[in-house]
Amino acid sequence: MMLATAIRSHCQAILGQQPGNRLLALDVFRGITITAMILVNNPGSWQHIYGPMRHAQWHGWTLTDLIFPFFIFIVGVSIQLSGQRMLASGTSRSSIIKQALLRTFKLVLLGWFLALFYYDFGAEHYNWVEQRLLNIRFMGVLQRIAVVYFICVLMWLFLSKRGLLVSFVGILLLYWLALAAIPYYDNAGNSYSGLLEFGNNLSAWLDSWLFAAPHLYYSSATPFAFDPEGILSTLPAVASGISGMLVGYLLTQSSLNTRNKTIVLLVLGSIGVLLGELWHGYFPINKALWTSSYVLLTSAYACLVLASLIFILDSKKNHLLECSLCGFWC
Repeated sequence: MMLATAIRSHCQAILGQQPGNRLLALDVFRGITITAMILVNNPGSWQHIYGPMRHAQWHGWTLTDLIFPFFIFIVGVSIQLSGQRMLASGTSRSSIIKQALLRTFKLVLLGWFLALFYYDFGAEHYNWVEQRLLNIRFMGVLQRIAVVYFICVLMWLFLSKRGLLVSFVGILLLYWLALAAIPYYDNAGNSYSGLLEFGNNLSAWLDSWLFAAPHLYYSSATPFAFDPEGILSTLPAVASGISGMLVGYLLTQSSLNTRNKTIVLLVLGSIGVLLGELWHGYFPINKALWTSSYVLLTSAYACLVLASLIFILDSKKNHLLECSLCGFWC
């Protein structure tokens, strides 16, 4: 009993040091997402993995496929919340851009460091320079987060809320049109258009055209090696970030109380899930391609999760749950 009281007091002290305008629900959402990422990347035994902890093989989705877009969504919300505070404190737009550029540069370097860090000490003839350095994977999860983050910061600074909404819809529709209509060719001169197959789609073709196969995650895919964090598929990932920024705008509206914000998020999330599943019949939900239906579905589920956390943590003020969650992430 004394231990529980001490832990509770400790957590409440930490929570008391947080700024009054800090959104606890977003911090918890971030912590839950990181926890899910750790579980997915460390399942215990790669031979016996719980089904929902696997990515969908191609079209479709599992709970695991929600993790990465949740990160992007959270980045978008954070850009709006932190950016608004920075502007209010007198920070100039040029300073915000410089800080964003520096953070982007650090994330890209960290991604490349992780790609090069591995060394197989058990292999007698392992050649790190040839097998790692000369075949480095240029794209990756951290690199995508970095690019999306920087583009979203620029869009947030120079576009209105309406401009962001138009950009969100426009990116989803244009990406759909591009994958469905733009023709592309293989080395033998065969023409393709509208395919969404593993290794045979416009996004894969562009990755293969820009990078040599050893620099791509699916280096043996045919007819085109490609990267699930490739160039073209980064465009709809930006839309995932925009969805987070738009939700950030909603959360900073002083004209709405917490209850109404929660209701709006629940309504938007429910509509988004329905539209995403309907769109799946025409433009399949696919994480590797980061399809427009995937953006809509995952952003919608992010709204539902965030709304639930706001209801529990910020609306109901359930201090016992706050304490348990704080003990987990602080």
